[in-house]
Amino acid sequence: MKKVLASVSGLLLLGMATVCSADLTNSATARVHVVVDPDIAISALTPNVDMGSIQRGIITGLVDFRVDANKQYVELSVAASPLYKGDDPLYAGPDAVAPIDLVPAALIQPDNGTNPETGLQAVVVDLATIGTIGSFPALASTPVVFESAANGHFSQVVHTAFTWNQTEVEKPAGDYSGVVRLTATVIP
Repeated sequence: MKKVLASVSGLLLLGMATVCSADLTNSATARVHVVVDPDIAISALTPNVDMGSIQRGIITGLVDFRVDANKQYVELSVAASPLYKGDDPLYAGPDAVAPIDLVPAALIQPDNGTNPETGLQAVVVDLATIGTIGSFPALASTPVVFESAANGHFSQVVHTAFTWNQTEVEKPAGDYSGVVRLTATVIP
């Protein structure tokens, strides 16, 4: 009887060992990864700035730009051209008129940012580098670093100011225009 019970017990254990049960649900995981690259966007809030009228003297143009960057530090530089009669810097005919001179200094002032070197919000920059903006001869500044007051991003209005000096008594009347530019670069 012991032999029979042992045989039956062995068969039962063997039968239980070969019984399979299927999983009805299973899963696996994988980690995904992406790097968000530095990004910056800039726009002129008023693309055409009317500076009024003048006979002689100083003319100041205030131009606001919107800068949105996903970094806390940006470099800002400005450029500007003299003001040309008829919006034509290339006209060199017999009736060509000398442009209204650009004063070689400008102001850069973010709403919520400071220059980490000076701690100042507004920085006056020299316009000393000769270049162009489109077809307009221009002077540009070297870049100045600004740090946003917002943690991790630079999203704000940047105010700029440029000055021209009309000194000619017999400057022909008419419309004079030029261009200004703000360049913003993220710091890696």
